[in-house]
Amino acid sequence: MMTVRFVAAVVAALAAGGGCVSAPERRDQSASEEEECIGHLRAIYEAIQAYRKGHQDLPGFLSDLVPAYLPNADSLVCPVHRRTGVDQLYQLDDPHIYTSYTYEFSARPVPTNIWGGSRMTMKAWRQRTMGVLGGGTPIVRCHLHKHVINMSFDGEVYFSDTNWDRLPRFDEKASRSDYRPDP
Repeated sequence: MMTVRFVAAVVAALAAGGGCVSAPERRDQSASEEEECIGHLRAIYEAIQAYRKGHQDLPGFLSDLVPAYLPNADSLVCPVHRRTGVDQLYQLDDPHIYTSYTYEFSARPVPTNIWGGSRMTMKAWRQRTMGVLGGGTPIVRCHLHKHVINMSFDGEVYFSDTNWDRLPRFDEKASRSDYRPDP
């Protein structure tokens, strides 16, 4: 399990190395907001795992977790959103409850702003992606920091830009066309 000190060191290293380009309103945040956000992603991940155990499937939306698996719906809102009112959901908003996190395995069709869209659901597409790139595929993401915070299907937190699959650990495994959603 990552310690707060480790997370702060990773955040500082990313910032020192240029990190990812982000909107100006997100640049003045504190490390504590990232730590809180990571805590939310961990709580969401644990709730998804409990849901999977009880239903033998993933939830269609993060709202399916509230209140039985995620009693505190505040965990679905990033502290940066609470401070700024900004969100970046890429048309992956939950139809039943506000969340500032993108759930990559949702029941929504792949939206047009992602690879031109598809009738294929995000869940079906991400399952295909996992078949090619493995369990590092994000299950929940936050786009409100200097870099995107990803919670992987396997429970790992890592940082990237919007295109997480272009990190060397994934980019070397396959061509992006190998897991592109069907039109």
